[in-house]
Amino acid sequence: MKPVFLICLTLILMTGCSSEKILSQGEVVKSITINKRGNAENAGIVSEKDAGTGAEAGAITGGLLGLAYGPLCVITCPIGAIAGGVTGAVTGGTYGAVDGATNNHAVLYSYLVHDNQTQELILIHQYDKQKIQDHQMVNIYKNKKGLFIKPVNT
Repeated sequence: MKPVFLICLTLILMTGCSSEKILSQGEVVKSITINKRGNAENAGIVSEKDAGTGAEAGAITGGLLGLAYGPLCVITCPIGAIAGGVTGAVTGGTYGAVDGATNNHAVLYSYLVHDNQTQELILIHQYDKQKIQDHQMVNIYKNKKGLFIKPVNT
């Protein structure tokens, strides 16, 4: 039973690392502030994002823990995945609502980024706590929702 538990634990810990992929590096040519949101809108947007992440992680965790029941895993894996998904969604959604209402996620910025790899200009819209300055080097990432950038030094 110990090897199955260790395998499940390893897979659970790896699920959090697989969601974003660096595509390239570039430089912010120009950035502008689009608008600010209120706390209620922040709570909804952050809650939705965190609920999805929680549901995904909970379903994977529950399904993997169902493997620990050996021959009964045909029954326990789906039950564990459903239970984990629901629990993860509720927990993530609650955390996201509190985080969105209390923290400052309130500014939408547009960034014109020069991609060093393709030599193209990319327009990226994203919410940030702090504006990424013009002429700063950034990593360009891709996840399920599209492209986003982070400063190279973070």
